[in-house]
Amino acid sequence: MRISSPAPRLPRFLRSADGRRDAAPGLVRLPVPRDDPRVRLLRVASTGVAVIAACGWHVRTTGQAVPTALALLAVVVLTLASSGKWLTGALHRLVPVSPGVAFEFLIGFFLCNTALFAMTLISPLGIAWNAALVAGCLLLFGGWAHAAARPVGRSVRAEAASFVTLLTAAVFATLWVTDQQPIVAVRDEDAIYSAWFDLFIHVREISAFAQSHGLSTLFDIKLSGVRAPVYHFASYMLPALVTSVGATSAMDAYAAVMLPFGLLLMGAAAYSLVTVCTRTTWPAVVAAVVLLSFPDAYQQGFGIHYLSFAFMSQVNLGMLYGIACISLAWLFMIEGCRTGLRAGVVLSFLFLALCATYKAHLFVANALVLMLYPCLFFGRHRLPVRLVAAVVATGLFMAVVHLSQQLPRVPTLRLDGSGLADYVDILMGGFADGFLKQSFTAVYYGHRWPHVVNAALAASLIVLASFGVWTVVGPLVLWRGRRSIASRTLVFIALVVGNYLAMSTLLALDERGIGSREEFVNRPHAWAYFVVVCFTAASLAHQFVPRGTRLVPRRTLALCLVVLSVASLGVSTFARDLQTLPEWSGYGAYADFNSQPACLIRAALSIRDNAAPRDVVLDSALDARLAISAISERQTYVADAGFGGHADVVAERLAEVRPLLAAHDADALRGWAAAHRVTWLLLHADDAPGWSSRFLEQAVFRCEDYRVFRIGG
Repeated sequence: MRISSPAPRLPRFLRSADGRRDAAPGLVRLPVPRDDPRVRLLRVASTGVAVIAACGWHVRTTGQAVPTALALLAVVVLTLASSGKWLTGALHRLVPVSPGVAFEFLIGFFLCNTALFAMTLISPLGIAWNAALVAGCLLLFGGWAHAAARPVGRSVRAEAASFVTLLTAAVFATLWVTDQQPIVAVRDEDAIYSAWFDLFIHVREISAFAQSHGLSTLFDIKLSGVRAPVYHFASYMLPALVTSVGATSAMDAYAAVMLPFGLLLMGAAAYSLVTVCTRTTWPAVVAAVVLLSFPDAYQQGFGIHYLSFAFMSQVNLGMLYGIACISLAWLFMIEGCRTGLRAGVVLSFLFLALCATYKAHLFVANALVLMLYPCLFFGRHRLPVRLVAAVVATGLFMAVVHLSQQLPRVPTLRLDGSGLADYVDILMGGFADGFLKQSFTAVYYGHRWPHVVNAALAASLIVLASFGVWTVVGPLVLWRGRRSIASRTLVFIALVVGNYLAMSTLLALDERGIGSREEFVNRPHAWAYFVVVCFTAASLAHQFVPRGTRLVPRRTLALCLVVLSVASLGVSTFARDLQTLPEWSGYGAYADFNSQPACLIRAALSIRDNAAPRDVVLDSALDARLAISAISERQTYVADAGFGGHADVVAERLAEVRPLLAAHDADALRGWAAAHRVTWLLLHADDAPGWSSRFLEQAVFRCEDYRVFRIGG
């Protein structure tokens, strides 16, 4: 493996796009013509893997083969692969190493999905027609790109590596979502949902976008009539499309599409980023496989579930998509700085901006370091110019952060170290009992240390619990292979890890109640873990696999199969009860924190089956978990949920609704419903006593003592 050794800058880093001449040492040569039958076969096989995986996830979740949904998923995968191929052809000067179908699928997803997200916000046509318009535009773009782009040579080795990456990523994604496919099970008259309780928020957002006709029809999921904030919602587009067109419930779309697709994209991102940065393919495959199969720090026994990569990336579902998106930003930045092409840097900042629509936490965590990176490595300008650019970039970033703090919907962003002690207390609350917890508790809480010592102890805990064995293995492996790793790659890794440590130890906790107080302190952990594991694993493969080793001999093939089998067994074990948190009381099993009476679920489903898309529901228990809104796929009038903004509006509506429900006056309730455009009432069993028998008999659905009433519309 040759890891991008520094090379003299050339005005044009490719004299031809067909691989006849390389511009820099280490560039993967592409001697195979594009019509080579082996390349075609591997590309078809790679696309087939994605199609089969997508359809298999849907069948596994729903328990049946729905022709409309399966056909839609196949068309979607083919569209993503085709658009990625066209875009890669148009950008062949920026990414000349041809990572294969995995990269094309990745970049095609963000092209299509982001375009669909933009159309969903501005177009009143609905997501199905918006998807058709996006597909039509892509066909026109594909025709232009095919006519304008030069033929791109494709390597059999790269396509084979891409195929293996997609295959193993699909297998491991399937194993990781074992609990969620199917997502619900009925036991002893209770419906148990095998996911973290944020599941209902994700599901409601999916159905909201599936039913939307522009931004004016998107409302805060806990308040009807209140405009929804535009946040990192782009990852909901594909499951929303499947819900709208594919005869699939939003709940099933979450489990069959959103979660496994995110894992598949993250595997493709790991392979693509390492391939472009290191100019090799098979070590990049190792990076993707290790990322998806190796136990994270918590699973290694380091005890803090809240710093588990697998747990945090799947519970915070947008994290998977955010990691994939920001990987593309860094891919183009590193390649643009290596070649001296400004277009690569511009494209990098474009993907950084897109990341804000997939996972805002990763946008914040990468904005400054991504702005500073070209000041270090973009070689077209002299050092004084780059220093001035670094000062300007830092000043601009600080000014934007300062201005953002004047907006009430932006979380607290202040680097004063005030959040560290509280963050450690949060982590300790989820620390599994054992030697590590006892030792740290005795040292950290058992003595009155100076502030600097306390900060050092806290930082050590965060590092160890975040990276586990990679805390030691990573630096050793990268130091051992430093001569074969480009300085720009090592600096990239150091910037990502250093920025994570700065945010986790110096950033204040959120004081505005936008989300969890520690979100911006905690969430960048997953991205830092991703980078450390990927590049350490790739460097290990480079150092310990002899150059020129063939991967086809029987012994090597048998060894690979044994390793993958062991990894699969490990993933199968760790995937069980993944989205539980045993260290927190009441969160050790799905049945403890995410079960609902089966009759209540049937009542919500009856609303979904009979209500119009714009109907509004009032839940007599005020839907604190948003479970009724999510399952009925309808807007709630008010939910007594403890997240997000608009606390004053929520309080006003609760003060209005509670006395109305307590009065048990059916006529007053109907009059109020007509005035506020509320169509349905779901009455819980505990709330039924007190209402007149005449009113209770008017229920359009009843299961035990749970009743559904049509009170307006």
